[in-house]
Amino acid sequence: MKMQANSPLPAAALRLVLAAYGIAMLLHVDRVPIWCSIAALTAMLWRIAHQRGRLRLPGGITRNAAALLLTAAILMSFRSLGGLSAGSALLMMMGALKLLEMRARRDAVVIVLVSFVLLLAACLDRGGLLRVPLYVVSGWTGCAALSSLGHRHAPPLRQSFAEAGSALLWALPLTVVLFLFVPRLPGALWSMPNPNRAQTGLSDQLTPGSITELVQSDEPAFRVRFDGAPPPQNQRYWRGPVLHDFDGQTWTRGRFGVAQPFEPTGNAYDYEVILEPNGRNWWFGLETVASITGRGVRQTWDGQLISVRAVTGPTMYRARSYPQTRTTGALPRTTRYNDTALPPGPNPRTLQLATQLRRQSADDAAYVEAVLNYFRSNGFTYTLTPPPLQGDSIDALLFDTRQGFCGHFASAFTALMRAAGIPARVVTGYLGGEWNDIGDYLLVRQSDAHAWSEVWLDNSGWVRVDPTAVVSPQRLDTSVGDLLGSQLSTAARLRRDMPLLRNLLARWDATNHWWQERVLNFNQASQQGLLERMGFANTSYRPLIWLLMSGALAWALIALWALARARPPAAKGDALGKLWESLRDGAQRSGLTIAPHEAPRAIAQRIAMAWPMLAEPVADFTDQYLRLRYEPQSAPASAQMEAMTRALRRLRRGMKQKPVLDDYRDLAGRVPLHDRLPPNLRPRVA
Repeated sequence: MKMQANSPLPAAALRLVLAAYGIAMLLHVDRVPIWCSIAALTAMLWRIAHQRGRLRLPGGITRNAAALLLTAAILMSFRSLGGLSAGSALLMMMGALKLLEMRARRDAVVIVLVSFVLLLAACLDRGGLLRVPLYVVSGWTGCAALSSLGHRHAPPLRQSFAEAGSALLWALPLTVVLFLFVPRLPGALWSMPNPNRAQTGLSDQLTPGSITELVQSDEPAFRVRFDGAPPPQNQRYWRGPVLHDFDGQTWTRGRFGVAQPFEPTGNAYDYEVILEPNGRNWWFGLETVASITGRGVRQTWDGQLISVRAVTGPTMYRARSYPQTRTTGALPRTTRYNDTALPPGPNPRTLQLATQLRRQSADDAAYVEAVLNYFRSNGFTYTLTPPPLQGDSIDALLFDTRQGFCGHFASAFTALMRAAGIPARVVTGYLGGEWNDIGDYLLVRQSDAHAWSEVWLDNSGWVRVDPTAVVSPQRLDTSVGDLLGSQLSTAARLRRDMPLLRNLLARWDATNHWWQERVLNFNQASQQGLLERMGFANTSYRPLIWLLMSGALAWALIALWALARARPPAAKGDALGKLWESLRDGAQRSGLTIAPHEAPRAIAQRIAMAWPMLAEPVADFTDQYLRLRYEPQSAPASAQMEAMTRALRRLRRGMKQKPVLDDYRDLAGRVPLHDRLPPNLRPRVA
């Protein structure tokens, strides 16, 4: 159907355009400043009030000033006009201003296209399965708006949505074929770096008590699918940031060092990780990671996985790990110096305790055991709500409160090791995970965050020591939720105590994991595996390209056939009606506004008023059309149709000239008597 770009905008079509823009705006309401949403909503309400005749649209100077002001405000909010969030906010504001100057269908089409771009930006920002219905509604509404704009007279809403839904359903099979078989470029398709995305998860520093805030979160950190059986619960230590520097209160990442070789003493585990966005540039692996497959990632000298870019979208990688290893070689002198350093002055009672226990120990291993015995036999309590630590935090924990969480005990234990001259460091990460039987994978949540220590023993190298396991041995074999359920949030307790709810959440998480693994992370390697299973073992894409071209041609033929079947049968005298419609279209493109209810003679009168030199030809053309249309006869003769076609061409050429009357556009329904009108076009006077 042909769209009249400069024709007026029907009210039904305007409602669909506003709905398409409003839904697309809602997709970004939590990603843009609140004033952006208020400004967009104000523009929509202003447009509705104008349509009802209550407000005038702002002038060009006002709109230009508003555009400059909004651009400056976005620049101040985001410190840039680039990036996904800033670009979406800018596009949202320009679309809102376009609403305030929209007068014709062409302007409405621009608004719908803006809503489509906002929809695409939302898909690139967040592709979770829960948001897919919102994206479908947004796209469907935009297509319905285009369908309504394509009609001369806006159809009912049901018809517009039906036409849009039919078109989308016809496009769905071709979309699936293109998604599966078009050659992929390296990298993720449905994601873009977004530095403004909120950061969640572990930090690169540890202050005793900081992890307790993270443990209150039930959000997923990553999911792991093992090639075989997973390791036991007490061996699921997921290594993250390694902290070396200590100022008496906080542990932070340290200086560069030298990697130590290791040899495995247990089984190897191959697994695949899908890491949730966390805004950081580190990945997590089951320690100790022997090899990893991923783009832009490296392993530091202390075993941490560092990526080139921050994790702003779901990230998939594979790794092989050995939970049980033995470090070989001697410890470099610089590493020993850095990992035994303590600030002078703070925590004097801790230093005194270390001196006392060191004198009673025969060697380093005996000293480690003596410190663990101190934690075991002096009434330490594992809790998420310990009292605050004032002043010398390590002294306060070891001698006063004796209540804490994993970060408290790892910090105190590492400080006691260093006070005795034993190299030690704090490792943060996650411990355990919840096994999902439906999806056959391990779900590691933020609530599984953990901290432990590593000490250097000359005969064993770096050895993992978890003082939390001494204070609360159950932590190694159970989750924090099962261990300290009464201290968790209400939502976490409900999930733990209601098996039905837990089962439903597990099914939903498995479905969401499938969506991320099979759709969002369907990359070049996944496509190659699919092609190999289908018999395309050859790495050349030539056979696949020929197959795609053949499929596209077949699909185009099917679409043309369906379009021909869906087209209504031609009515009697349809060729004659096309001639008259062509005259109407020519007059409208030349600037004449024709109302839907106007009869042929009224239209001819207005054409004659605008172009007096066409008065006689248009009168003859109209008389001939009415006679052939309504007089009882079989069908117009070919000679008559040819004559009318020639007359129509002359009229179309004449209407390309500038109209004589300046106010001819406002003459609909009130054409006065005029001496230049032919008699058959003059209004009859009773």
